[in-house]
Amino acid sequence: MPFITGLISAIGTAVTAVSGFAAGLGIVGKALLSVGLSLGLSALSSALGSNKSAAAKPGEVSATLQIGGDIPRQVAFGQCAVKGQLVFIATAGVSNERLCQVFVLSDGWCASLDGIWVGDKALPLTPTAPDNGAVAKFTVDHFGDTGFGDKRMTLWFYDGRPGQAAPGRPQVFAPDRWGPSDRLAGMTHVVVELINNNDTFDAIPDLLFVISGYRCHDPRKDPAFGGAGSHSLSNPATWESTQNPALMVLAYLRGIQSEGQTLMGLDLADYDVLSDTFMQAANIADEGVPLDAGGYEPRYRASAVITAQDSDHRSALAPLVQALAGYLIERNGSFGLLAGAAQLPVVTLTDADIDWTRGVKWQGSRSRTERTNEVHGQFVDPAAQGQANSYPPITSPVFSAEDGERLAVQLDFGAITSITQAQRAARIRMRETRRQASASITCGFHLLWLEAGDWLRWQSATFGFDKLYRVVSRQLNPDDTPSLSLQEVGNEIYSWSAADEQPYLPPAGAPTGPPLPSTVMNFTVQPDVISSGDGSTRPILRMRWDPIADARVIAVIIEYRPVGRVAATRVRDDSPGDGEFILDQPPTGLDYEFRATIATVPARPVTWTPWISLTALKDARFLVDVPDLMARFRAQFDWQPVLMPDLTTLVWNTVQEASNADLKASASIRRVEEVSVTQDEARATLATQIDAKFDATQATITDLQTVVATNTSAIATMSTQLVATMEGLDATKATVLTQGSAIATATGAIATLSTQISVTAAGLDTLSGTVTTQGFAIIDLEAGKASVGYATEIEAKVNAVSANGQFDMVATVGPGGPSSRIRMRASTTSGGTMTDAGFMIDVIGGVSRISMIASQFVFVDNAGGNAFAPLIYAAGDWVFDSRIIMRSGTSGRRTVLTNQRMEVYDAAGTLRVRIGIW
Repeated sequence: MPFITGLISAIGTAVTAVSGFAAGLGIVGKALLSVGLSLGLSALSSALGSNKSAAAKPGEVSATLQIGGDIPRQVAFGQCAVKGQLVFIATAGVSNERLCQVFVLSDGWCASLDGIWVGDKALPLTPTAPDNGAVAKFTVDHFGDTGFGDKRMTLWFYDGRPGQAAPGRPQVFAPDRWGPSDRLAGMTHVVVELINNNDTFDAIPDLLFVISGYRCHDPRKDPAFGGAGSHSLSNPATWESTQNPALMVLAYLRGIQSEGQTLMGLDLADYDVLSDTFMQAANIADEGVPLDAGGYEPRYRASAVITAQDSDHRSALAPLVQALAGYLIERNGSFGLLAGAAQLPVVTLTDADIDWTRGVKWQGSRSRTERTNEVHGQFVDPAAQGQANSYPPITSPVFSAEDGERLAVQLDFGAITSITQAQRAARIRMRETRRQASASITCGFHLLWLEAGDWLRWQSATFGFDKLYRVVSRQLNPDDTPSLSLQEVGNEIYSWSAADEQPYLPPAGAPTGPPLPSTVMNFTVQPDVISSGDGSTRPILRMRWDPIADARVIAVIIEYRPVGRVAATRVRDDSPGDGEFILDQPPTGLDYEFRATIATVPARPVTWTPWISLTALKDARFLVDVPDLMARFRAQFDWQPVLMPDLTTLVWNTVQEASNADLKASASIRRVEEVSVTQDEARATLATQIDAKFDATQATITDLQTVVATNTSAIATMSTQLVATMEGLDATKATVLTQGSAIATATGAIATLSTQISVTAAGLDTLSGTVTTQGFAIIDLEAGKASVGYATEIEAKVNAVSANGQFDMVATVGPGGPSSRIRMRASTTSGGTMTDAGFMIDVIGGVSRISMIASQFVFVDNAGGNAFAPLIYAAGDWVFDSRIIMRSGTSGRRTVLTNQRMEVYDAAGTLRVRIGIW
């Protein structure tokens, strides 16, 4: 069969796009997992975010054949499956029985051609002596030979090294189109020749090449960097291909080189790279991790195809940094890298190390959008020709019960090719969200050396904790003291054992072995209790079954109903592999029955388990951990202040100004009106600023309004700020700030409004006063949940002495049921010691509770204008300054207690017992 017919068909249906992953993050966890890959970035953040052709877009596999000349540069890292770019095709011989194709697989100097897929089959390559200028030559013996000494499929591999020779076979097929100077300089490519003399091929075969990609410099093997080996940064011939993601990130930052040119990347100088951090990250990545099946695999490895086009460098690096479960860091203008591993704290802080006069913000918990209790997504599966398959969902019934709802996040790993590594990285990211405390502090000059990425231990008597924190960012103040942003961490975030590994069943292929399950096995329901977020316990139901290893079972469906009734309530557990589901806020008061089944993709016949009866839950008892309750109670009121949006990026298009240099006076009015409409969105911005200065005084009003509409969302935001300042020995400042937002999407709506008024004075003493009010309303259609909240905080402060008052209300209705909470608190801080009093009113899980914190508890009776305290709690004692009468019902039966005697009366009111003095 001649090749010409298949050739026309192939060219006519070719697609030029490179496939890639879609992050798919919803409302929950989006902020956490989409921008949480960098620490301390400031001076170089513009370089990471630059929008220029040297930036790159990651493609995990290049699984689509590309045809044509307008194809961006592409570089393969690690061991990748690529179809490449078809740059030459020609036929020759009798009836066009010979076909020659040239595929560019990657830019840059790569290591080797390791395998080939023909259609859906991985076929072995047989090495043979290279010729035609190639560095390697292979035959595919699966297709046999022609009977005249030639193999029906032959490949010549050219690795993109500097000065490589032009391939010889294209010159034989089409000397008018390919000459001796057409050497594809700096490009890794393969020449494929097929001979179809016996109708071996009924069409042009679909080819997928497996290569070991770009050769990277390893400073651990370079004596110039203190390493041991033959690598030299100035000699690419000494570099090697690697699956170590730390070395890939390092190569990208230094710039991907080919024939003396930088193809993509930042092209950083050596002094802009913290080589020691990359060496440490590379060592962590190479550590062995035990596997459930026995043996070990590297802790972190990666394979990715990065494509240069109009995007930002941060997007290009994200899959590689995620493959390390790590963070890119910046220290004093230089880039470094942290791999996902526990660190030793570099210092232990106490409250004495903190400058409390600069203000301290500590928040004990993350918001709902910053937490997750379930992570699911995809990884690059080599067994599926480098396509995406799902890894087992990473879940935690304990975390779900703590949150009272399912907080699921999709996290795709575009550079991870190991199913167990994908599970490790997903579990790390989930556990990071459970370390919830954060802080902003200023330390003394003696801690100037702290840097972004460092771990430290903070032992705080003020807040009553001993925690590990990571330095997220460091800002150097004019007096050389460091202001630090901290996020809580813990060693357990990175713990892993072979027992943590979940079974993986690829979705492709026909089922083998025993019949597929049609329901869950050994389904049970047991009552239990669990600790709530405020230190108390609450009842739950634990539903368990044998863990399901079949990856095609995507959920367990559970129904429950009162015994004797027909209608049932249905819940769904999307993590069937863990064998457990916790029903928070379980039904009470009646006897209930439960049953379960499974949901599968593709669908299969399923059956329900028999109904299981459970006696009604009654008399739920709650135990309170007092120290933990106090810590959580205080943490509830620590929240970040609202911030004014940055207006420095606006270009004022209307300006009116007046000034008088002699009086040192000026006044101005600035205005911006911007509108734009693109294929993706319609946007309008209106900003005004009026400003007046006279010598040492200044008054400013700034207003910013923005509306954005797309086919999936509508957003309206506003911000108004009033500022009045007086400079001098006793400088004063007054500020009023109001901000609001309204967001509507297909999956929910959010409305927020906040106001902050503040006054400050800085002279011999520093004084301040602040009143902050915030409100929000949120609906999440995907979760079927509605939440509203309102909070007010006041603070008066003189130097390190402060007085605060706080009040907030939160109400939520969702799958876990309704809940409502009201909190009020008063506190003072003096000499580093905080004193507070407050109460919380909760209705959660059908249980109501009032919690109070105070060193004294007093009832006051003001009846008749004569105030007195009939009941006082102080120093561990209850004091009753009145008679105590205990009675039941309306009869005369009662007991009377005074400070002298106890008297007991019968139902007729007759005194029967008297004990004491009379």
